[in-house]
This record gives sequence, structure tokens and C-alpha cells, in this order.
Amino acid sequence: MDAELDELLAFADRGMAAAWHAARGPDTPALITTAGTITYGELNARANRLARALRRRGIRRGDAVALLSSNRAEFVEVLLATQRAGLRLTTVNWHLTADEAGYIVDDCEASAFVARPGLPTWPPVPPA
Repeated sequence: MDAELDELLAFADRGMAAAWHAARGPDTPALITTAGTITYGELNARANRLARALRRRGIRRGDAVALLSSNRAEFVEVLLATQRAGLRLTTVNWHLTADEAGYIVDDCEASAFVARPGLPTWPPVPPA
């Protein structure tokens, strides 16, 4: 048991805890929401896709990502993707005004901005 826990902790230190669980039980529920259930296999695959997409867009280890989202499964996916890619994640409350949210995104020096579709529209952060 101690060896298994040590292995999980080593994976978690690299942002790969979901991958560890997916390898052992890909069909095990990881997230249960009103929208449905997401398994560890699905969650791991989604986090991998997003991490690769961020890298393809030039986002590198240590860069910041801002996330504007309500409490949804996608929040966890972005969290896991940024952890495994070595990125800094700054969450932005979707109840804030455009000026408040813009200040946070600018202040965290986000290289990428992720938002859930369907949130109220507000101007994107001006290019640096």
C-alpha cells in the first residue's frame, strides 16, 4: 500500500494524478455532475488534449493561463491540463464585471485565456 501511495504522490507532483487513476480504472467515475458522469479515462484524455493544444499555441512551462468559468467539469479539465503542462492557473470569478475580470487577467500576465461558452460576453484582454 505504501508503494502505491508513493507512486500516486509522484504522479501528482507532475500533475498526472488523473493519469495514474486512468491507468488503473479508466471506467471509474472521476466526476459526477448534473450534466453526466466523466470517467478517469475521459478526464485524462481531455486534460491531455488541452495541454497539447496550449503547447501548440506557444504556451510554455511557467506561463500563466486565466480561466473564466462557473463550477463545471471543464474547470477540473483546465486545472489538470495546466498542472501537467507546468502552467500557472489563475481563476477568474464569472460574476465579476468586465473591468474587474480584465484587471485580474492582465495582472496575472496570462498568456492564454480560457472561458466557458455561454458566459456573458465581455471584451477580450487587449494584446500586450
